[in-house]
Amino acid sequence: MASVKRLIRARWLLDVRRGEMVPDPLVVVADGRIREILPRATAVARSSDHRVLAFSGGCTLPGLINAHLHLCAPSRGVPFYRRQSDRMALLWAVRNARAELAGGVTTARDCGDQHGVLFRLRRAMATGICQGPRLQPWWPAEDRGTCGCRAEQPKGTCSCRSFGVMTCRE
Repeated sequence: MASVKRLIRARWLLDVRRGEMVPDPLVVVADGRIREILPRATAVARSSDHRVLAFSGGCTLPGLINAHLHLCAPSRGVPFYRRQSDRMALLWAVRNARAELAGGVTTARDCGDQHGVLFRLRRAMATGICQGPRLQPWWPAEDRGTCGCRAEQPKGTCSCRSFGVMTCRE
């Protein structure tokens, strides 16, 4: 399958490396990645073989990072691990991941999981079943041997050992 190539035109581009606003940028995207950023004058030569997305008054930004979120949470102020099934947690995670991506977040660090739901979500996103930001759960790799179980979880409900965690806090 041929990849879709896109040109994104906007009034401004925020260049975070140089700390300046670039007027009239042309962002070339192929295979889901930014390949080039060019002056808009280049657009005429390239627009025939690319899909053009024009945002005449807009500003393009680098992908945002949400460094602390809970995709499994239904956002009602209720501890999610006490009041919902793993299936519901996965549905909330799919919904919330899509909302994060729509809001400009391209990388997210989730700080809580419910029985491996986020690992299933990452697999689903990797195979194209659903969309969301690049997901970086905070465990187990960062914690090196101890899981993120909470004292409020019912005893025996942690499935962290199946993800390679050496010591469970239960």
